[in-house]
Order: sequence, then C-alpha cells, then structure tokens
Amino acid sequence: MKPFSILSLICALLLAACDQLPDFSRQPHMAYHFDAPATEWPECLPLGNGRIGLTPDGGIDRETIILNESSMWSGSRQEADNPDAAHAFGRARELILEGRAAEAEALMNEAFVCRGVGTNRGDAADKPFGSYQLLGRLTLGYAYDGSERTSATGYRRELSLDDAVATVTFRRGKATYTREAFTSFASDVAVVRLTADRERTLGLRIGLDRPERYAVSTDGRELEMHGRLYVGDGQLAPPTRTPNDTGVVVEDSVTRAARLEGGGVRYAARVRVVLPRGGQLRAANDSTLAVEGAPEIILLVAMATDFFGQSPDAAVRKQLEAAASRPYETLRREHVAAYRERYERVHLRLGRPGLRDSWPINRRLDAFSRGRRDPSLVALYYQFGRYLLISSTRPGALPPASQGLWCATTHTPDNGAYRLDGPLQMSYWAAETGNLPEAIAPLVEWTRRLSANGRNTAAAYYGARGWTAHTWANVWDFTAPDRQPVWSASPTAAARLCASLYEHFRFTRDTAYLRSVYPLLRDAALCLSDRLSEDPRSRRLVIAPSLSPENVYLSPNGRRDTFGVGSTVDQSLVRELFTNTLHAASILRTDIELSGLLSAYIARLAPIPLTRDGRIAEWPEPLREAESRTVFVPQLYGLFPSTEISLSRTPELAEAARRTLEARDEGATGLPLAARISLWAHLGDGDHAYRLLRDLLRPVAADDTQSGGTYPNLFFAAPTFLLAGNLGATAGIAEMLVQSDDDGIRFLPARPAVWSDGEFRGLRVRGGGEVWARWRGREVHAGLRAVRAGVFRIKLPATAADLSVRLGGHSVSCPVIAGAIVFPLSPGDELEVSWREK
Repeated sequence: MKPFSILSLICALLLAACDQLPDFSRQPHMAYHFDAPATEWPECLPLGNGRIGLTPDGGIDRETIILNESSMWSGSRQEADNPDAAHAFGRARELILEGRAAEAEALMNEAFVCRGVGTNRGDAADKPFGSYQLLGRLTLGYAYDGSERTSATGYRRELSLDDAVATVTFRRGKATYTREAFTSFASDVAVVRLTADRERTLGLRIGLDRPERYAVSTDGRELEMHGRLYVGDGQLAPPTRTPNDTGVVVEDSVTRAARLEGGGVRYAARVRVVLPRGGQLRAANDSTLAVEGAPEIILLVAMATDFFGQSPDAAVRKQLEAAASRPYETLRREHVAAYRERYERVHLRLGRPGLRDSWPINRRLDAFSRGRRDPSLVALYYQFGRYLLISSTRPGALPPASQGLWCATTHTPDNGAYRLDGPLQMSYWAAETGNLPEAIAPLVEWTRRLSANGRNTAAAYYGARGWTAHTWANVWDFTAPDRQPVWSASPTAAARLCASLYEHFRFTRDTAYLRSVYPLLRDAALCLSDRLSEDPRSRRLVIAPSLSPENVYLSPNGRRDTFGVGSTVDQSLVRELFTNTLHAASILRTDIELSGLLSAYIARLAPIPLTRDGRIAEWPEPLREAESRTVFVPQLYGLFPSTEISLSRTPELAEAARRTLEARDEGATGLPLAARISLWAHLGDGDHAYRLLRDLLRPVAADDTQSGGTYPNLFFAAPTFLLAGNLGATAGIAEMLVQSDDDGIRFLPARPAVWSDGEFRGLRVRGGGEVWARWRGREVHAGLRAVRAGVFRIKLPATAADLSVRLGGHSVSCPVIAGAIVFPLSPGDELEVSWREK
C-alpha cells in the first residue's frame, strides 16, 4: 500500500473515532438500574410528584407497589402545652445562671414537658401526635402465556432521573415484557403500563390493601379503597373536616366503633384499568380485579385525603376521569415535560463517561467505596438528590417528611416527623443552589400554620411574645417540648425555620416574598429576645437554659450535664435570626424601634468561644466538652449552613473550625457525615470533602438496620432512611462547585483533584444570579447571568493567571481589587470569566 494511502486510512480512522466521542455539551443520561427485582423496600425505585408517590419492587410473577400520599398522617391537633411550664422555666433559668445545672435539669424534666405522651418515643401512630403512614399497597399478580414457562432473562429495572420514569424489562421465552411507571407531574395520578411483544398477552390480578383501617370494593371496572386513620387515644375528630377545622374533642374513653373507624384523616384510592388493545376485565371477587388476554394494560391510580378540606372520594374520581381521557403517550409526554421544567434547570458532568456507568448501581457503589474512581456516580447522586426534593414536595402540598414522600409502614421511624434541630433545615440546603426555589413554598405555609400555635407555646412555656417551636413537629402544629426535654426542648428551632425562609430571599432578592415572611422572622426574634438573659460571669446576653444537640458538657464539679448557658449553636442561631430580621426590616423600611433593640442585642451577644487549644467550643468557659471525640459538631453552624465564619473575613475562626473538625472527624456517620461535606468544602478542602462523600456512599444492605451509608436505591441510611442525609450530601457537592456569601461568588472553591474536568450550569448564587463553569485541567471558564439587578463580586483564586473577562459577549478590562472583580448587572446581563490556574 502506498504511504499516502496508509496516512489517509489512519486519518479516516481517527476522524471516525472522534465522531464517536461523547458530546460533552449535553448532560449524560442520568439513570441507575438493578439486574434483579427488589427483595427489601430500600431496593425499590422511588417515584413521586410532590404529593403522591410509588415504590414498585419490580417482581416478575408478583409485584408490590407501595402507595404514598403526603398528607397520610394519623393523629390530630391537640392541646399539648403545659400551663405550669413558664413558672418552671423561670426557676430553671435562675438555677442555670447560678451554676446549679443538676437542679435545673431535674426541674425541666419534671415540668418543661408537653401534656400527654408527645411523640411516644417515636411510635405515635396510635397517639394524638400521629405518624406519617403509607396509603396502601397495590398488588399485581402476573400470568404469562402458557408457552412462556421459562425463567426470566435479561432483567433490568431502571429509574430514569431525566424522565422520572421507572422501567422494568425482561425476556421470558421469545417475548419481551416491559413495564413503565410514573407519578404524573401533569395529571396528578400514578400511571403503570404493562406490555408484551410478539403478540403475547398478559393476565393480571389487581388488589389493594394496607395493614389497617381500610375497606376495598370493586364495580368490575375499578378498585376502590377508603378508610380513616386513627385520631389518637382519647380523642375524636369532627365527622367532616374543612381547611380551617382540624380540632378534636377530648373524650374520657373512645368507643370500639370509633376506634375502628379511626376518627382522623379520611383517605381514598382508586385504580382504573384501561385495555387499549383489547382483553377481558372482570371482578375476580369483591376486592380484586382480573385481566386476561391483554397485550397492553394501563393502570391509573388516584390517591387523596381530606387533610386540606376536600372530599377524597370526589377528588380521586375527578382525577381518574381527567387522566382516562388522554392516551398513554399523551400522559407520559405531559408528565415528562412538566417534570423537566424543574429538573433540567441544572446540568452537571464530572469526568468522562466510563465502563462503570453501565454497571448495576449496587456494583457501582461497592467499587466507589473501595476507592475506584467514578466521578459520574457523584454527578448522578447530586441529581438524584434534586430528584428526591422535586418528588417530595411542591407548592400547595406539605414539606417533605423525614423520609420525604416515601414510607412503607404505618409506624414510620420517629413517626416520619419534622425534626427542627437540624434535619428539616438540612432537607432544604440544596433547594436554592439547586435551582428549585418553589420548594420553599410548602415550608412557608406550614411554618405559618405552625407559628399560630407556636404563639400559645411561647406564652405557656416562656411567658414570651412572638412564637416558638421545639425539636419535634408534625402536620398538626405540635410546638411543645416532648416528654424528654433534654433531647426535645431545642430553644432555637424557630430560628432554624426562619433561616431557611430568609435564605430564599438571599438567593432571589424578591422583596414581595420578604414582606410576606417578615412577620415570621420578626415574631420569632421577639420570642428569643424575651428569652435572653445576662450571663453573670461575662455580662453577655445568652440563651439559658441552652442545648447543644446530641451532646453534653462537664460542669466544674465534673458532672455530665445537658442544659447549660449559651451553647455556641444557640448563640449563632440567635445572632443569625436577629441579623436577618434587622436586614429585612431595613429593606422593607419598617420596625425602626425593634431594629434598634436588635442591634443592641447583637452587640451584647456572647461571641463564638474558643478552647485553649484553638478549637471552636460548644460551650463558653468554664464549661468543658464531655465527649471530645463525638461526631457531632453543632458549634460549626456559623461555618455552614450560616455564613458567619469564612476563610477571608474570619480566618482565625475558620482555622479554629478546621481544628474542630480534625478532632472530631474520625468515625462520623449518619447526618453528621453528610454535613461535614459542606463544612470541609467551606474550608476549601475539596479532597477531604470528597473522601467523606465516598464514605457516605458506602453500600449498606437493604435489610441492614444498624449501619450508616447508602442503601441500594441510593436512599441515605442513618441507619433508617433520612431524606436530610441525601439532601445534605447533595448540598455538599454543590458547595464544592460554587459558593456565595457577602464576600462574593467563588467558582470551584473545593474542587477535588479527581474532578480534573467537568462542567455545570444552572446553579444559583446569593444575590440573584445563575452560574455555569467548565474546566479541564488548569483551564477554567465560568459565567454568571443576572436574574435580579445587583452588584456581583466574583472572587478569583489566588493562583489565577491569564484572566479574561467578557460582558455581554464583548471583552472588557476591569481591575482586580482584593482578589475580586466587581460588576453591576441588570437582569439578563451575562458575564464570562476565564483563567488558568498556576
């Protein structure tokens, strides 16, 4: 062959290879799969549209699909405030300030508690506090053509994050069987489609049930299940519920009929069977439907409760009628379009697609935890977190419960309750950076309802103005401490809720929104201002009694105590709430007198204390930490999620935070592990944050109830599933990619070495901007689009060289002052920045 021909052949082969390189301008397909049906619930694929959810197990001969509806709560509103608590609190505060912590704790345990049994130690399904519960189980028994007696092959069970659709495919004999399921973001019903090719047909038996309090019937075309949850021992609810009537009547005893009927939330579910290509549908018995000889079966499932005042029976009929008028292809297309409007706002690619992308997810998790590089798994996990938040809540519904939208029992761990001393706030960490601003709406409305009862609690327990809440809450506006105040009397729970509400404003600069939530901030600040005391030792203002979640301290006499004076986390939360309220009042030009008082209080608040060896202390002197190796670091709240501590503004405190983490980093699991990813990211140590992320993605068997890590379906294991863990880690990944605060915007502030190339777009920053970045090796290109008018400050890395800036597509020159460039931008303006790292 001539040399020229050889050269031409080589060039042609290279060009052909280039044509097959991945297109990095598009996000890789985001999905994960299994090669076998689920055997435990944490292996099931989660589906949800913000109100209703499914977790199908993908069984071949028999399938169980757990049904969820976000307002399926037992229990009821109750009078839980203790009228004797305020007197006990006043005396306990005196004792704490006198250094008599043991006496204060005894008094708090005796009188600073709720009436009744409270959360009943996390099992209140049959108590007034209530529990989030599954709605029911949809059971499907499959019958295949008589010729298909062989076992299934080529089994694949996949969740597509791009479409919010779960798919099962397998072969049996010569035929391929396919199932698709989704919870429609457009039609608000669940849809399950079953098909067979090669002119094969399916047989199916369809049932509905739940563990208790239900009745099922059929008219031969649809299945219906309805019932009423239990209102709680000793209480009866009204016969009908309206949006403004959630009260109960306390009874000395409850009749057996009332106990069986439930007395609480009414619910209904209906299943309609559609046979587009023929087949026979009949009632197999009075509670089961049977389908025979159908090449395609579509199940439409509607679910509703009367929590918001509607008739659940009328609601499910209306939903089914609307959905049944559309062909399957239309239902699916409308669902995907509505879902993608939120999901596709953010794109993330880390590294290049590799062989492991095609592995089943359990195999990928195992390899990643053993140190194998799989950057695209991290990108998948990030988008899975956004998927969970999109699927768990939506405007007009409720905030996500502790397990999000999903549970598989009537006795959900810890009642599925809202935990206000950190986890609920953690569930919203990823919302703003992840470009899901509408997720805040249910939290705002729920907090507004909660605050109404919280006013009564503030007066009853503290004799204070404003409103308050404590560690545990539910959908029934429970705001009192639980029966064990050492673990449930968090004094700054309302401040945490307000922090999430104010963060939304910091990202959007929406003054109309700020005006709507300002009363919540102001009144929470009023309550905390009434609860401040002067520490006789330092003359500083402190919260007393005060708690540091999950930890105790050593008194000067060596006793291990829980209630103390001015824990660092409580002081940080008070300072943050007062500061946010002050800023909000200034923006809205209101409450001048209150602003003056808050400014004076902020100046007198105890500062963040340091230990003698330079760490951030949990308590001020002379109190000492009892567990120096504990994994909990609540005293670092000021580093994250707050922005009080930063590497540039407070380098001494940042170094103290680093030393604190180093002293308590070993053996972290559960929620503390998820939180540490963001903490290390804010210290600029991406490699450390990445190692913790790898630890968090350590696979945990679906039936393992003791270990922490990640379940096969990517649910966070702590060891029970907690949505806050997934979303805390999701936020941590975002904080490694971009950070923003009063100092400015920092691109790739904690990029680990293993993320040598990648790109993102659509993340949001404080001040009202959307950002993007693309990097390979030392070359970085980043940009910002102003959503709101403002002055944007971009902090450049100290190693940045060869800076290039473009505004509106045109090159511009600008000075670099204090390591940053500053531009005033109008809505729609786009700024691009490029540099090379030395």
